[in-house]
Order: sequence, then C-alpha cells, then structure tokens
Amino acid sequence: MNKIIHYEIPVKDLKKSEEFYSKIFGWKTKVSGDENYQFVETENKEISIAFEKFELPNNYPIVYIKVDSVEETIKNISKSGGKILVSKTKYKNMGFYAVVTDPEGNHIGLWEKSK
Repeated sequence: MNKIIHYEIPVKDLKKSEEFYSKIFGWKTKVSGDENYQFVETENKEISIAFEKFELPNNYPIVYIKVDSVEETIKNISKSGGKILVSKTKYKNMGFYAVVTDPEGNHIGLWEKSK
C-alpha cells in the first residue's frame, strides 16, 4: 500500500503563515534552501509538512503519496480519468515528483524516492 508522506500548504506570505501556525499549533519552521519553501517541524516523523509560497489564484493543499514509479502511476491516472498538472520532475538528488488530479479535481502529489 502506498503511504501519504508529505503535505504542502500553499501560502502567499511565509512569515505570516509561520507566525499563525506557530501561535495556534506550536509549529516551528526551517528553511529548505529555497526561499519560497519552508518545512514544518512536528513530532510526527512519518509525514512531513511544508509551506510553499504561491502566487497562483487557485492554490490547493497537496497531499503527496509515495509510489514505486511516478511514470507508471501517471499512466494509470491518465487512463482512469485523472489529469497531469506537473509531469515527472526531478527534485535535487532526492527523487521525482508529479502533481495530478483525480476525476473530481482534487490535487494529489506523487513522490518517487531516488534509488
């Protein structure tokens, strides 16, 4: 079974979001090396959370699911009525990701760890 491993919350103002979530939930963030992306430090080591700065009008939180093959999963999604929003993309030396929608328009991230 494929596991949920990561959750991205789109924000327009990283600092304002960091202050809000820190005040409400006690979350602290750490910079990822990308000024538009911050990881949230939580006690749950099974799932990571991040704030990502977006300027697009339709921002959706994205749940990332770990898969064996992003490429094969994309093929299955296309055949099953989903759409590909971001094709397979390399992320540093860590792995590959893609963003898709299900037939209802929900955004889903796919993650394949480098082998």
